[in-house]
Amino acid sequence: MTEREYRLVVQMFSTYLERKKYALRDILIKEYEEKRNLIDFDDINRILLYDFADIETNINLDSKHIGVVCSGSPDITLQIIFAALKNNMRIKFIALNYNDINNFLFQIYLDIMRDLKMPNTNFYYNEKWLEQDAMEKGKVFDKIIYIGNYFDYENFLYFADNKNVLFWNNNNVKVLMSREKNKEAYKEIIKFSYSNNIEIEVYEDEDEFLEELQEGEFALIYTEPENEAKYVTSLKARIIRFNEFNIQNFKFKVNDLILALDFSQKM
Repeated sequence: MTEREYRLVVQMFSTYLERKKYALRDILIKEYEEKRNLIDFDDINRILLYDFADIETNINLDSKHIGVVCSGSPDITLQIIFAALKNNMRIKFIALNYNDINNFLFQIYLDIMRDLKMPNTNFYYNEKWLEQDAMEKGKVFDKIIYIGNYFDYENFLYFADNKNVLFWNNNNVKVLMSREKNKEAYKEIIKFSYSNNIEIEVYEDEDEFLEELQEGEFALIYTEPENEAKYVTSLKARIIRFNEFNIQNFKFKVNDLILALDFSQKM
């Protein structure tokens, strides 16, 4: 897909979403009522208008066959669709939730491909696909990306035929802080986590924090500035931030993932 074609698809996606926004709102409301998942239509459109303008490319991804297992939250789905197009990947997308929304988004994607008279060779989704499908038939993939929490990833990896799996944390932040010294910051973090469906794990003991923090996870550390370098060099967290909580720093961003994909070593 050329850059011009890619930009046209992004533009058309936004147009089609606007055309069908009332149908999408009904689905989002139903999803919220059934599962209490907080999804905002304007946030989905914001991703289209801004985040996809500068999706990274990684020449090593061309023609790669990749399986993605995740919750299926629409902001992740949209980013994966466009990453597949921009990098000419073949992605099989397995969503564990949000099937109504993903069916809706996938149909828009297919409608655009049809209207542009372009074959779909990049993104495949079926609500009947299960996590077990990727476990048992994973050898067909060059790599599997597991977006979720570390415990679920470990279970998946244990049973998966293909061990070439990349873990990417989502919706979970481990925090090292003194609740007493950072009382106001702690209150704000907890308040935000409740209202935005973010899982926060707070540790006051450094050894316990370091033991529990896994490679690929997100870390927020409240410490003196002179201690920051020590943590940066020793931790294997995906994203590390110090002394200030901003959820935008810990949201799934497809560009971070694109740049992290490496096929030089097989597991």
